[in-house]
Amino acid sequence: DLSPHLEDSVTMNSRLDPTNSTWMKLSGCGMVLEEEPAKVSEVFRYFLQGLGYALNQYRRKSSAASSLSCEGNITNAC
Repeated sequence: DLSPHLEDSVTMNSRLDPTNSTWMKLSGCGMVLEEEPAKVSEVFRYFLQGLGYALNQYRRKSSAASSLSCEGNITNAC
């Protein structure tokens, strides 16, 4: 086939324990990392969250306007 990594993946799989690994060849698949990188990163993030390795969704820093409004009002929890 035309995959540049086919031989390397077969070699790597041959070094693994066959009771703990499976090698699959999928034909007609595109380069997912090139076609949909955002979806791949989202799925990978969910996978890591499921394992307990990733933090929750990244939170952006608050804007300067919201921090200024918090300074003037002490009774309001920001």
